Amino acid sequence: MSLKPFMHNCELFSTVWQVTMNGLVQNNVQIESTGSINYQPTSIRQRNARSIENIAAVRDSVRENPRRSISCRLQELGLSTTSIWRILHRDLGLHPYEIQLTQTLKVNDHTQHRVFVDWVLRQLAVDPNFAKKSSLMTRPIFG
Repeated sequence: MSLKPFMHNCELFSTVWQVTMNGLVQNNVQIESTGSINYQPTSIRQRNARSIENIAAVRDSVRENPRRSISCRLQELGLSTTSIWRILHRDLGLHPYEIQLTQTLKVNDHTQHRVFVDWVLRQLAVDPNFAKKSSLMTRPIFG
């Protein structure tokens, strides 16, 4: 069996009084600084990336060369990628995207597509279940 330390009533009163005094002092300091005893959140971090100057700089950069990439803009303007995306999207109403390289259409492509479609239509006329049997119909071949 362990023995718990015995605390006299005067020691208990002294401890409670000190806790109460500390709380009163903190409340008094808060009332003097904020005018209220309500909880006030700590200072909010300054967010200056979307300042008027930075928005204008991004707008001018887009007007100068709309095809320039985000990574080139961030090096030029000294802003983070996220800040530039937010300015483009929220402040300028633009929806930036990555340019994707695709295969160039050639003059003969349309004719080849048309020949293939005509062949498929002839096969469907002969066998109505051709599309179900053919692997050509289950995956894209032009892409």
